Amino acid sequence: MFWWGKLFAVGLSGLIGGPIAALAAVGVGHQLDRDLSGLIRAYAPVRQPARRERLLRRRRTALFCAAGALVRAGELPPARRAAVLEGLLADAGLAGAERARAQALFRDGQRADFPLTAVVNQFRRTFQRRPDIALAFIGALMPLVEDLDETSPARALLRDLAARLGVTPRRQARFEAAWRAQRSQVPPRDGGLSKQEAARILGVAVAASREEVTRAYRTLLSRHHPDKLVHRNPSPEALAAAAQRTDRIRKAYRRLARDWTD
Repeated sequence: MFWWGKLFAVGLSGLIGGPIAALAAVGVGHQLDRDLSGLIRAYAPVRQPARRERLLRRRRTALFCAAGALVRAGELPPARRAAVLEGLLADAGLAGAERARAQALFRDGQRADFPLTAVVNQFRRTFQRRPDIALAFIGALMPLVEDLDETSPARALLRDLAARLGVTPRRQARFEAAWRAQRSQVPPRDGGLSKQEAARILGVAVAASREEVTRAYRTLLSRHHPDKLVHRNPSPEALAAAAQRTDRIRKAYRRLARDWTD
């Protein structure tokens, strides 16, 4: 229970405007306490498993909905949309009911009347406009627009999402510049990777089984994902580099998965 905001507001208004102003300041102080409480919760390490899962679920909701909106804005063909969805599902390691829920969110995000603003607002409230978390979120969506022209509506939508999540234009510009610099060193999708290169990136043998490749893929994603940096106040450049590392891991996984037969 936080009360410092109410105490400060009441004391200050009592000195300036008397008892009536002090009573009116209670409401202002209550809002200050709520904001302070939210900031402390947002920046404090999450130790409770139930809260960690709730935060993860809200991030996942926003991610799959936003991804759906981006593929619609970018007018991606059905095959590319399916590939985007599979990549996101693989990254999240979802199965069963959670996988079905994520697929439904992705489809919903593609609706013309989908309330994306409400989803973004919930994400912003949950994470208190933290720029590191917002940029990690944007970094997870960058591969969806990497092949699109700079003037594409999907790129404009992604920048708008960043702004609504509290990322300043300067910070976003630094992030995108670092992303482009990193991207220039990485082949698009998986077309430029040989099977040997893909296996080296994942640290597996060329003839590794699907289970071995999948295990290595998930381990590397867990280790290098931008979300691992969010409590270290990382720079936009560090987040962009982490996003590119995870993107290269995804490309390697897709290259090896191309040869699998069900």
